[in-house]
Amino acid sequence: MVLGGLFVGVSPHIPLLATAGRAVAFLAGVLGVLAVALGLLAATTGGSFRLPVDQALLLVLIAVAGVTGITYSRSKPTPRDSN
Repeated sequence: MVLGGLFVGVSPHIPLLATAGRAVAFLAGVLGVLAVALGLLAATTGGSFRLPVDQALLLVLIAVAGVTGITYSRSKPTPRDSN
């Protein structure tokens, strides 16, 4: 996860890796949203919704990271100065 984030952070500065960085950001975002959905599904197992505060905060952080990754991958690249 850390290496993927590092790759996404560095890829805009290397034109050859820009497209691959966006793809990795999109896949990590989708994976994050899927992890939140599965976490909420697991919390409902057994007929009652039990989600401790620490686990709820973890799911919120994963959701924010997922939405940020998807948003980044869908944004248009800005042209760089050739100076």
